[in-house]
Amino acid sequence: MASVYPEDNQPVDVFRPSPSVVDGPHQNPIISAGPSPSSLDDKTIKIVGGSLESPLMEIQEKSDPLHLSDQSLSKSLQDLNLSPVLPPQGLETNIKTNSPIPDNDVEIIPLHDDPGCPIVTLRSVLVGVFLSALGASVTQLFYFKPVHMQIKLPFLQIAAFIIGRSCELIPGPQWWNPGAFSLKETGFAALMAAAAGVATVPAEMIAVYELYFGQVIDFGVALGILVGAQLLAYGWAGLLQPILIYPSRAVYPEALPSVSLLNSLFKVGSKSDDQVQFFKKAFLAIGVYEILPTYVAPAFQAINLFCLTLPKNQLITNIFGGARPFEGMGLFSISLDWSMAGGRGPLFMPLSTQIHEILALVISIFAFFLVYSKSWHGAGLNQNFPFLSASLLTSDGKPYPYRQAINTDGTANEQFIQTAGLPFFTATFYLIQILTSVYLTSSLSHAVLNNYHLIGPLLKRMKSPEEIDPHRVVCHKYRDFPIWGFGVMVIVSFALTFGMSSASPLGISFVGLLVALIVSFLMTLAGGFISAVTGFQAVYFKTFGSQRTVREVPCRP
Repeated sequence: MASVYPEDNQPVDVFRPSPSVVDGPHQNPIISAGPSPSSLDDKTIKIVGGSLESPLMEIQEKSDPLHLSDQSLSKSLQDLNLSPVLPPQGLETNIKTNSPIPDNDVEIIPLHDDPGCPIVTLRSVLVGVFLSALGASVTQLFYFKPVHMQIKLPFLQIAAFIIGRSCELIPGPQWWNPGAFSLKETGFAALMAAAAGVATVPAEMIAVYELYFGQVIDFGVALGILVGAQLLAYGWAGLLQPILIYPSRAVYPEALPSVSLLNSLFKVGSKSDDQVQFFKKAFLAIGVYEILPTYVAPAFQAINLFCLTLPKNQLITNIFGGARPFEGMGLFSISLDWSMAGGRGPLFMPLSTQIHEILALVISIFAFFLVYSKSWHGAGLNQNFPFLSASLLTSDGKPYPYRQAINTDGTANEQFIQTAGLPFFTATFYLIQILTSVYLTSSLSHAVLNNYHLIGPLLKRMKSPEEIDPHRVVCHKYRDFPIWGFGVMVIVSFALTFGMSSASPLGISFVGLLVALIVSFLMTLAGGFISAVTGFQAVYFKTFGSQRTVREVPCRP
């Protein structure tokens, strides 16, 4: 849709689709983009100096420049009595004033869209299922290792692009090969794999019962718990879309590289060709180089001169070590492994987030050494406890015989516990759990205080053009999943989880499950907002869940 300005300075809409609730009252002149009635390809049209041009043509697979002589436009414009066009400078200023997100973000995430592009096709579903199985297997396998590993979205996009282009070469009917493997098919397959390639916390709970306590949970019960947890996650995500997705501030920085990569793969033009060629060379070089620190010389992952000079000094190891899990703080270490050096996203994370993480790292180093040297809670240096550990320990720092402390029915063996004593964690682990608990309330407060001005308009369903993300406006041409559907997911999840919990001998009460449901909503709101704005990934709040479990189910591990 394009708006031009006649003599009364009121916008006249050209090629405007049917009105929708997101359009809102246009109090100020706005120039935006919408579908053209004469073409399946969406063109972003801008009026500058008496001519029409498409600034985002380079990302279109079919990009023909538009001029006033184009018949598809002249028929719609010839009946308009237009006043002299505004100066280009003033018009550009008006666009920037009404744009709810920075121009740089619009360039990274273009507003172009092709409604006729296929999305859910047989080949895209098959590619997505294959990559989903691969991603889920790798993630779940490494979930129980000291260092977790997850297949990243850019790799899944590249794999989907290559496999999809291969499927494109297989001849067949229209339902199999509708044409070139499109951008939306690639994105759909990659999103399927990314959603499946995330390890779930209930899987860890089920594995703990079997591996540590010798209690095998029935397959049907385990499957019901997993499905219930996933439905709850999708339900909360859908209900919180107006807060976590629709606002223009919800950028999700970790997703920007994937969006940029996907657009570069499907651009047309010399600039796009140069980007793809550079990416191919960099991808090949990194793939060959990663063999060195991963398999040939793992010591390259963390090189520290202090550890090489005094390898047997435990204090030096605690301060400067860090190549292995729970070895040390890794201070002043040099890593030649890009997967470790770039693990925190230094090229796309906001600078403010990186500064806060560095400050938190410095403060945590001093705090860890303080509580450990002072033997906080009797679990530090004086008791020969390890500096970093997540294991249960005895009062003298040795591994705790937890198997003997649990009866066959899952209850605590109080007689053995009185004889052996209560288990301990190391002092640094206590500090981590305390800070994690504080993070829950502080993140929730941060999310509410930074969005107080959105709560009222959200409840009143008031949406002004300045608050709406332009990408949301483009997507409004498609039908949204009904909001009541996400509510049904939450209800089904609660019923399914309560039923599976009742069928299990170690289930929790109705009140405990209800409290867990409320807490999960608050955690999704707080952690999701911080991740959307800053890119900081929220940790699992296992500490709070463990405390609630102890209160609701006493005498059980």
